[in-house]
Amino acid sequence: MKKVTECIKNHIWVIYLILFVFMVVRHASVKLGVADDVWFLEQSKMGLINYTQMRIQTWTSRNIIELVMLVLLNINKWAWIILDSGMFVLVLHSLRRIICPTKENDWIITFFLMLVIMLFPFGTFGMAGWYATTLNYVWPLALGLYGLSYIIQIISNEKISIAQQISYVVASLYAINQEQMCALFVGFYALFMIYSLVKHKKVPILAYIILVLSFIMLGYHALCPGNELRKVVEMNAYYPAFYGFKLMDKLLLGVLSTIAIGSLQPAYIIFVWNIMLIYIIYKNTKNKGQYILVGLMTFVIFVVSVSDRYCNHRGFYQIFNVFNDYTKVIEHISLNMNVCLIILYFICILLISFYVIKINLGNKTMFLSFIIICAAFCSRVVLGFSPSIFVSGTRTFVNSYFLIVIATFLCVNSRKLESML
Repeated sequence: MKKVTECIKNHIWVIYLILFVFMVVRHASVKLGVADDVWFLEQSKMGLINYTQMRIQTWTSRNIIELVMLVLLNINKWAWIILDSGMFVLVLHSLRRIICPTKENDWIITFFLMLVIMLFPFGTFGMAGWYATTLNYVWPLALGLYGLSYIIQIISNEKISIAQQISYVVASLYAINQEQMCALFVGFYALFMIYSLVKHKKVPILAYIILVLSFIMLGYHALCPGNELRKVVEMNAYYPAFYGFKLMDKLLLGVLSTIAIGSLQPAYIIFVWNIMLIYIIYKNTKNKGQYILVGLMTFVIFVVSVSDRYCNHRGFYQIFNVFNDYTKVIEHISLNMNVCLIILYFICILLISFYVIKINLGNKTMFLSFIIICAAFCSRVVLGFSPSIFVSGTRTFVNSYFLIVIATFLCVNSRKLESML
């Protein structure tokens, strides 16, 4: 066992290889040619240019993503299997670069990151067809995290080759063609520019380029005629009441649905976050009061998460009823007792979490983890402005999930983070 550990410790690529083989096996076992993939394959017969023009006018601004998808649909399935498995490895690699572990804990953190990726519900990526879902969610995630890892490379004062700079631009172009990732790029790169101007009085040229490209793509998403037409079609098909929603209604819909779905169907990373809080208390203050706070918070989160399974019991039903209305189409949104309870519940979780982080890890780590958690939350909240918010399912939480992963492991690795900032 010791020899195996030493081998992995000195050869991180072994962990990458294990993940790649695992993902190839998983991909090879799924049934292809289902759901939206069938439609896309049929439409590809009209030619890439004609297809793109049609989609811009009638449905979407994700034209870079769809062009790549059409090419892959028309070649051997193993091209997709290999490339998509590689994207999961790129997610691992990018997470590792962003978290920036020390030499001592590098292999441990990389190993646990691999487990986090392996344990993610793989079926999520086949909900609308394997090609359609992975190229619209996994690829923007992998290439987006890679594009964001440039920020850490600059903060760490690492040298960046011309080839790397080109790869960052290419990866970013694909990633920002997805609306959620585009918004994340605008937010993170804008904050990075402010940080660079305040601390170093200058900003790297590549950061300007990526931010400008992100703003241009954001404008394209907003002005694309197909997006507006799709919104009308989706309102008629999925959410007629959406016609009457005002700006505040849509914002509340995004906030409440994100908290409600995230509470009743929590990804296990939420509990990993709580374990991280206990770990940092143990490594620093060992304060009993903080242990009790985090323990109570974890217990409440668990009770809420299982309330749908035991809703035949009165107590669980009352808890379930508070959240359930906002996990499905709702005709009217108003500030009632349930809304106040949902928001208060979420605020309490945030206050306890960041109080523990501040006391044990300091202001820098607390502030950075707060920004990342806010980005994770907002990444899903923006879906409140789409009438298909409940149709897309849990795949809309993919970016949020991995941002929480980043915040969790950054707190574990806070000593290096503090020294870098």
